[in-house]
Amino acid sequence: MGCRVAVRATRVELPLSASAVRPGCQTLVQGRLATRYPQQHTESVQIAADVIVRMTISHLILPADEQHLTAQRLATAALKLLQ
Repeated sequence: MGCRVAVRATRVELPLSASAVRPGCQTLVQGRLATRYPQQHTESVQIAADVIVRMTISHLILPADEQHLTAQRLATAALKLLQ
């Protein structure tokens, strides 16, 4: 299952369900975090990837009022998890 989400105006359509999309997205995020932060323990990277993917899905379903800050906040959360 890929990590693609179709967005139309303010409505988000997730293919199948978030649980079907999450494993592929988690693998993608985990790989990028592991490449960027090779000094981190595998478990820390797995936890950070899981939290970031779940938070991203949450923001897609229920967007924050300040949507332009969402990516920055997710990145900050990932860095905090890896400290």
